[in-house]
Amino acid sequence: MVAKSNRVRIASLAAVFIAASWLFGGLSSSQELSRDEIIRTQISEGLNLSGGVAAAINEFYQAHGRFPESNADAGVVEPIKILGKYVISVTTGAGDGSITIEYGNDADPIISGATLTLNATIKKPRPVWSCSSDYIDAKYFPESCSI
Repeated sequence: MVAKSNRVRIASLAAVFIAASWLFGGLSSSQELSRDEIIRTQISEGLNLSGGVAAAINEFYQAHGRFPESNADAGVVEPIKILGKYVISVTTGAGDGSITIEYGNDADPIISGATLTLNATIKKPRPVWSCSSDYIDAKYFPESCSI
């Protein structure tokens, strides 16, 4: 027969193990959710930085009836001068109405080195933008992915 004090210790240890497994099991999904939110925030920085480029492309399209061939053609600074904490460049597509955002610097490894492309679709009177990426899972796209 197990002494009463040993039963209390065993019960206490069991409670600690149950609490630890619940806590650490719960942290795993919480950490993933938190990381997803961090990545969405980092992607949002690129969308914010591309807003001026999108406006310049809209104006260029209104004036010329076509998309600009480069950042210079659109009247914006060169791609590597549009940067942030997580973004290393924002580039206007070669006449195809796209904007490519490249992530790096302090970006999460999941998106560092990857690109997100904003694609223009002509909707009168101006282009409407949508996001795509061959490298970044769409689950990381923030709701604001259309600008």
